[in-house]
Amino acid sequence: MHCYRVVLILSVFISFGLFSVSAQTSESAIKHFNNGNNRYHEGNLDAAIEEFSRAIVLSSSLSPSNRKSMQNATGFAAAEPDSGGIWVVDPFTARAYCNRGLARFQKDDFDGSISDFNRALGISPALAQAYVNRGAAKRAKGDLEGSLLDISRAIKLDPRSAEGLTNRAEVLQELRRSAEAMADVNRAISLKPDLAAAYYVRGWIRQINRDYDESLSDYNRAIKLDADMVWAYMGRGAVWVQKDEPDRAISDFDRAIQLEHKRVRDDARVRQRGQADDEGGRPPPPGGHRESVSASSATSARDCEGLELSSRSRRS
Repeated sequence: MHCYRVVLILSVFISFGLFSVSAQTSESAIKHFNNGNNRYHEGNLDAAIEEFSRAIVLSSSLSPSNRKSMQNATGFAAAEPDSGGIWVVDPFTARAYCNRGLARFQKDDFDGSISDFNRALGISPALAQAYVNRGAAKRAKGDLEGSLLDISRAIKLDPRSAEGLTNRAEVLQELRRSAEAMADVNRAISLKPDLAAAYYVRGWIRQINRDYDESLSDYNRAIKLDADMVWAYMGRGAVWVQKDEPDRAISDFDRAIQLEHKRVRDDARVRQRGQADDEGGRPPPPGGHRESVSASSATSARDCEGLELSSRSRRS
């Protein structure tokens, strides 16, 4: 594993215009889903997990007779219950599981995130972004071959996914398959020329292969597209070291440190706001279903339908 983090792109489903909502999906479930997305993008991951959990419960907890009638009406077979006793017939629930899995991923709860992505795929097997996200979680656990398999499945479902191709390029490079990695990332850039993560990844691949001038060009492009990408500054700084330009290297490393300190401060403010909300007496989720998640460290991804996050990424 290289010494600085790289950019996996995970994805969250961000609005209902992006996918169909079944007539059976309650307004309350949709409200909690949207609340979860808002909390996620504020950086309040615990609150996001709680909101997605409520959406899952509300869209999935059906009596046996309702499960049968819903299956007859919709054609969706009910999945087996999860550990919370939740039955699923509504494909909307797959998106809620996918987004909750991403929030868990961002908290470094990789096993919990994989469990949620598995549930999403059990409901909607053609959900390409769930494969990408599960591949990111497997990669974070060191399962590169499993990650490659999942991301390749996603690309088969969506061959024009620049994010999927960028993710696979990273994994291929970690497996020392540089030619295949370059082919994927070049294809990603041709499909989406404004994807900062793709330039970052290509810069990293070129840096590994000692093509320092081209690597610098890619890092510069990544920073132009996303001036807050910590790991692009780290990568460019490392190239300046190789080119014996210590002042430029120090400048880039200093900028990366400033951005990371800002992220830590912002995260601390979000946690403080979340504690204030809890002290205000937020009610528990319906049915007493509440998630507890342990914290650790993540790598990046995209939310299940369109929003890019950066790098080995979590929130850099």
